[in-house]
Order: sequence, then C-alpha cells, then structure tokens
Amino acid sequence: MEQLKDLTRKITTSRRLTKLLDHRVPENDDRNLKARDRNTALCERCANIPFGEFWDPYPLHYRISSLVSSSDSCPLCRLVRYQLSGAVGRKHASSDITLQPHSKPWRIWLHAFALHMGELQWFADSSSPCLGIDLAAGYPKIDTEAVDLLRKLIGDCLHERGNCSNLRDLSTDETRPSPPLLPRRVIDVGDTLIPSLHLHESGKNERGHYITLSHRWGNQLTFKTMNDNIEALHDSINLDVLPLSFKDAIAVTRALGVRYLWIDAMCIIQDDYSDWHDQAPLMGKIYRSSHCTLAAHSAEDSTVSFLESTSTSLRPVAFVPKISLNGFGAASLTARRALATGICIGIPHTFKQAIDFSHIKKRGWVLQELTLSPRVAHFSNGYIYWDCEHTTMPKSVAHKAEPSVQSRVVMKRIETGINFVESWIKLVTEYSKCELTRAEDKLFTISGIASEWQTHLDEGTGNLYHAGVFECTMPHALLWYSTGHKLKKYYQRAPSWSWASVDGKLQFMNAHKATEFANTFKLEALASDPDTTEKDRAFQLTGTVSMMEVRISREKVLFGTGVPDLFPSALRPRAVDVTGYNLNILREWHVASPDDVLNQHSESSEYCSGQASMDDDSTLPKKAFCARVCTLRTNWRRHNYQREFLLLLEPVDDGSQRYRRIGVGTVYTASFGNFDWPELQDIVII
Repeated sequence: MEQLKDLTRKITTSRRLTKLLDHRVPENDDRNLKARDRNTALCERCANIPFGEFWDPYPLHYRISSLVSSSDSCPLCRLVRYQLSGAVGRKHASSDITLQPHSKPWRIWLHAFALHMGELQWFADSSSPCLGIDLAAGYPKIDTEAVDLLRKLIGDCLHERGNCSNLRDLSTDETRPSPPLLPRRVIDVGDTLIPSLHLHESGKNERGHYITLSHRWGNQLTFKTMNDNIEALHDSINLDVLPLSFKDAIAVTRALGVRYLWIDAMCIIQDDYSDWHDQAPLMGKIYRSSHCTLAAHSAEDSTVSFLESTSTSLRPVAFVPKISLNGFGAASLTARRALATGICIGIPHTFKQAIDFSHIKKRGWVLQELTLSPRVAHFSNGYIYWDCEHTTMPKSVAHKAEPSVQSRVVMKRIETGINFVESWIKLVTEYSKCELTRAEDKLFTISGIASEWQTHLDEGTGNLYHAGVFECTMPHALLWYSTGHKLKKYYQRAPSWSWASVDGKLQFMNAHKATEFANTFKLEALASDPDTTEKDRAFQLTGTVSMMEVRISREKVLFGTGVPDLFPSALRPRAVDVTGYNLNILREWHVASPDDVLNQHSESSEYCSGQASMDDDSTLPKKAFCARVCTLRTNWRRHNYQREFLLLLEPVDDGSQRYRRIGVGTVYTASFGNFDWPELQDIVII
C-alpha cells in the first residue's frame, strides 16, 4: 500500500504529468485497449494477480501441465512458460507455481520446485503517467538519447578508453584510428547539413568509416540494386521508396555522424553473378572493418522497423490493476485513475530474450556478420544492446535491461589449442541451425570467419583449412551427426566427410576427453595447376586407421547411450537424444572372465553391438566398414571401460582403399573383454 501511495504522490506533483498523460500511442495500436478489455485475454488466475507489492504467495498453477495447457490461450501464461522453460519438460510434475514477494520494487518471483525460477515485472505503456517515474517502459522506442549514448560507446571503443565495457585495463590513446578502405560500393547518407542519399562507387584506396546492417531479407526484398537501376541510384536514392529497416539504418547512421552505410542488398548488384562472386568472399572483411554493425533482431523482414517494439512474442500483457483507492487521502481523481491506466505485466527485458526471439539469428550470413564485426549494436524491441571486443557481455543502452546468463550471440575472442577445436565445433553447431537462401552458399558464408581464425594458427600446427574443417580440429570435427532431423546430402558441394556436405541441424560426438586417437587424419593436397592459389587448392582426407566390417540393421536404438550410471555418453552435454540404428561389428569377442556379473556376452560372440547414426537413412548400405577414430576410457569399481568412436564408411570401388562417409557409430567394451582390432591401414575418404 505504501508503494502505491508513494507512486500517487509522484504523479500528482510531477511537472511532467500533463506531458505524460498526453503521450499516447496511435488509436489503431492494439496496446491502446480500453481498460475494461485489458484482462479479457488472461486466464482467471492471471487476471487476479495482486497489483504492486504483496506479502503472501499467490498460487498461479498447481502443476506444470496446467501452465502448459493455459499457455495456449493466456498470453501471460506463455511468458511464465518461457521463464520456466527449464522445467516445462517436467510437465507431469506436481510442483506448485506460485508468485512470491520480491526484494526489488515492482518485481515478483516465480517460484516452483522449491526454487525461484524466474521473475515477473510491472511496466507502464506509453499512455501511462507512471512511465518514467517508477515503472519501466513496457513498449520502449529507440530515441535520440539512446543513439547519442551509442555514439559515445563507439568512440570509447575506438579510442580504447574502456567506457564501452566492463573492463578498465585499456590504453588511453586518444589518436583516432585511421579509416579502413571502403568497400567497392557504399551508400552515401550525407551529413546533418547536407542529407544527400546516393550509391557511391569507391575509388582505389579510398578510405572512410562506414556502418553495416545485419538484417533478414524475408520472402521478398522490396528494394535492391539491379543492373537496370544502378545508374539511377548513383545519382540519387529516393528515401520514400526504401523499406523501413533501410530507412532506420540510414537514420541511425546519420545520427552517429558516419558518412557511409553498407547494406548487402543495395551494395551488391543482385542480378549480376560476377559482381556477387567478386563481393561475397569479401563480406567477412567488410564486416571486420565496419565502424559498427546494426543488428536488426526485431525486424521480421526489411519492411519492418527495428527501432520500435514490434514483436508480439515478448511484449508485456495489458493489465487492469484491481486496487482499492481507500486511504489515499487527498489524491486527485486523475491520479487515482492513473494507477489503472497503461499498466502492463511481463518478464524483465534481457539480452537472452533478444536472441531467443531474434528474426536474424537463423540467417546463415548473420553468424559471419556478427562474429567478425568488432562492434555490434543489437536492436531488439525498443532496446539497444552494445557488444564489442572489450566487453565481457552485451550491455543495454539507455533503457535498462537485466543482466543475462547468455553472454553473447557469438564468440569475440579466438581460443587456441583444444579450446580452438571446441570453439570451432560450437560455431559449426550453431551455423548448422541457420538458413540459407542458396544451398551453394554454405561454404561461402562461413569463409570469412575461417580466414580470420586461420590467421591465429601458427604455421605447421594443422592450420590447413578445407571444406569447413581445420586440420587441427580433426578427428573431433569429423564426428558430426543429425539432431534427429533428416539431412539433405550435397556431394558436389563438399566431400562426404565434411559437415558442409549436408544441410540440417548437427551436433558432435562427445570425444573431447578421448585418450587414444587414430594415427592422424590429414588434409593432403591434390595435384593441381602450378598457378592455382592456396585458397583454391583441392584436398583429400587421408588416415591411418584400424578398420572392421559392420552390419547396420533397421532395428531402432537410442544413439550414443551406454550402461546407465557406469559409462559416459557419446553425446555432449545438452545434446538432443536421437534415434539410431543397431550396429554389429563382425569380429570375435574373447571373454577373459565369463563369470563376471557385468558380462552381457557369451564366451565367444560373433559380433559386438553398438549404435549408428546415418547421414542418409533412406537406404542402408549392403557393405559397410567402421574406422576406429578415437577411444575414451573410464574406470568404475576396479573395472576399466572404453568407448570407441567410429566413422562409418562404404567403399567407392571394390578392392580400393577409397571410401565415402555414410555416418558415425559408437560401441563400448569392458576390461574383461579383449576386442581385437586389426592392424592399421592407409585409407582415403572422399
């Protein structure tokens, strides 16, 4: 009650009262609902949540299954479900979901399984006099103040003053870095005095700072540079015909005091393959040299503004507070009504939300754009999140957002050694989830990142790169498999052993703790024309491995599992469980101690069973082999166990040592068994 009284006093005495009351959203905006209609979309429990501060727990749902069911129709239950995403999988659990008092004003704890699992927060929309006094904006917009702060952060980052980050060990050199070389074409946005707008063809060695835009094209891009309009665009660009995202990018570029802007759709001729072929390999360098990249997370396509709160997925829910006005003394009628005007309830804004509901994160080119950009301004539903090479995690600009457990969308620092291997595998895993308009762009799209990362590898330490794989990341980078979705194979795009030979979501086997490896997989250069550049050289994969024939049956099994609680899984932590096929290695299995209670095999079996994940399961091979890649050993109750990680291969020709990858497999064996692998042999995988 004291909290509400204090808010009333602020409203009645504030000089900004009239301005706040007049600050309305458009009449056709669905946020401008009549008060009596605001709670109709909520379920009964959500509609009766006590407004403001309360002392007793409020029961929201008695089971997770009840929350899941209600979230289909209640928008607030959907937000609660998002906050409890880690527990939603336990939908049959009987834990109560309650709202409990919070130490921070205008916050509520979401409590389940005897833990605080998330938060709710009260907000004010643009029609509320509470906005900016006590309650945060429910539907914020990017304003000039936010862009001014962004401009200062960019300057601090360029001069390494440290104010752009949480770090304070940077130099204080005030010398402005020399501008980079301009891309072949940029959009000249003019300046505040002469706001001209045209497509600029850069001169040889011409330098200048430029902004880049990372955006989602959508199903149909409404404006792009073509052979038939490029001459006109050199003279002038009509701002009125541009899509909203492009207009926003131009406005922000001008506000940042930068002369040039680079947008892929406008700076590459879209119906000229030779121009695209020349410019596409340079895109990594273009973003790497960018003054700042604007990431339009909340714009579904180029026709949508990224400066406003447009997403319906995370917006706070309009709410009519059910409060008693008794005890407010001389509070005016206007102030009382203000308490029930423009109130919203939702979840605190975080960078994790921006990424979880981003429209651009699934776009293949974006991974390269955001990974290589030295400075990124993430625009999401009225918020700006700043990220640069000096930050430990993205931080909000102007409108305050909560710290997030998700540190950033991409890696800014390149690791070395085994950490390089794990970083590359993580990056490829994320990239496999992305979408590409053209399947043939698969390797083009990630080539800029590969080139940049390759410079951090010492000469002679496995720095060769081919078809999406660094030599130093093998054999780990060879052990990829589907997350359960059907993979589409492209033999002409990449060799069968490369993850780039398929389209579909991938994950990698849990081999990073393996202790024994096959006798080196290598990228071996093929004979080529003497004038061929290093970048265009062709390679084949060679290896010295132990091979056995296998049989793969249609019997479905859970891929990568072992003896429960005894043996590490072949899957990485948080990997998706997938269905595989039964795999039998055709080899004698000799039992040293047949009386051992853990022994599941007869004294002399004809095969050892395991699991296989196939790249293409439409047809199973008549003849297949497994190549032993690496071995993971562990100990339990004085017994040693080991897991074998296998590449599944089929011969290209009878009698040859040339093979094609068809999948991966795994088997586990015990110390009391002696599994005889044959002698090593040299093979080639194409």
